[in-house]
Amino acid sequence: MSNIQIKGSSPPRRCEICHQADLFDANSNICSRCRNITLPPKNTSVKPDLQHYQEAPKVFTNLISSLGVISIITFLLVYFLGSKFFLQLAIPIYAIPLVSVIIVNYLFLEYVKTKMIEGIADNIHFIPAKIENFSLLDAYTLDKYSQSLISLGFQPIADITSYMEEGINVPGFARVFLHPTHQSIAEVSQLFPENEPIKPMRMTFISYFENNWTYGSTDREPDSVTYMIRRPKNLWTSHINKNVSQIFEDHLQKIATISKNLNSSIVPITSVEEYFFKETNNFREIRPNVKKLNMFIALFDGLFAEYFPKYEWLGDYKKASKK
Repeated sequence: MSNIQIKGSSPPRRCEICHQADLFDANSNICSRCRNITLPPKNTSVKPDLQHYQEAPKVFTNLISSLGVISIITFLLVYFLGSKFFLQLAIPIYAIPLVSVIIVNYLFLEYVKTKMIEGIADNIHFIPAKIENFSLLDAYTLDKYSQSLISLGFQPIADITSYMEEGINVPGFARVFLHPTHQSIAEVSQLFPENEPIKPMRMTFISYFENNWTYGSTDREPDSVTYMIRRPKNLWTSHINKNVSQIFEDHLQKIATISKNLNSSIVPITSVEEYFFKETNNFREIRPNVKKLNMFIALFDGLFAEYFPKYEWLGDYKKASKK
């Protein structure tokens, strides 16, 4: 090693992130395209410990179990405390306990619904983020996703996180990419919920259409809670066994079909601010949607999705495409 001699050096000729030179200033070593992107730490060759990514708790299974316990306690209390009274009134001895169970279950589910609504803010804010501020971030997978997306023609435009002035804030990191030709967004993100297992880093392609239609393709595992609050114009497909290139190819085919059948053009996204605007509007639809839920139906809908995951949601697309 002591025999190695450096004969000369030259300034960098291209950006280290997007590997392009068109917007790169060699004197300042700044790429105007990637100025909001931070390079991952040097240990990105280290694969993540998969033991961190435990299976998420089954929300609806636990909720059903709670309802079962509440039902048994309610039935027994009403039955034993009021059985003599029911006989005097010539009321079937099981009628009042059963009605009581239905009423208590309804009140309990309405309480759960109220808490859900309280946990969802009316607005969401996106702010710049730095990798070093997220100690649990899976930098290895972030780097792999970034390389794959750049090879497909995507350009990184921002590292972000989000916060809400009210509701439940879940810490998270996202890197946003833009494809200048196909006008599609790619988002690589990871969430770090408190008192729950760390969520694995995953990727989503997003395209926006006229009349507020949206289509997303992801490699994320279907989530029963997300499925429960699904919206009629927010379409998505989950591809858990495909790589990034295959998912993007499928995404391009699907958005072309959707655009044709709905007679709705793709809305061009040219900046991260336009992406923020679209996602903020989408986020504002969640709370009103939850308020409309019939919790009895939503409960069993979510429970079914926990054990039989839904890998595609096309909402009102088929109905709208026939018009």
